[in-house]
Amino acid sequence: MIDETGAFLLDSDEFYLSDSVYISAADIRKFQLAKGAVRAGIEILLAIAAREGQAVEALFLCGGLGNYIRIDSAVKTGLIPEQLADKVRPCGNAAGVGAAMCLVNNSVMKRAEEISKNTTEVELAANPQFADLFTEHMFFPYE
Repeated sequence: MIDETGAFLLDSDEFYLSDSVYISAADIRKFQLAKGAVRAGIEILLAIAAREGQAVEALFLCGGLGNYIRIDSAVKTGLIPEQLADKVRPCGNAAGVGAAMCLVNNSVMKRAEEISKNTTEVELAANPQFADLFTEHMFFPYE
């Protein structure tokens, strides 16, 4: 129904899923923007991990996205790299649950503090590759 650029191959800017539910060209564009940003971020983090000699053990997807996404569809659209498909771990409301755990359990809070000391912030927008990767991954894989 759409080509690799996200343009409809139909004579309309809407595709109806039912009498009252449809996907518009604007919906596809919003998905492309989100997909491009997420995938660019994943690619940059994979490159950093590889430079540091670290293998990716798991890709945690949190919140509604992590709970409801179909991994095969995420790979097929290019949101998630194929090599990470079997490493995806849904984790629900991780921030909320983690905060609650820290509030009620001092050892969990101490562990969180230890983890925070060994993490590195990666400013994706400041990465010189981000814009190119973002643009590249807005497109859909063509079959």
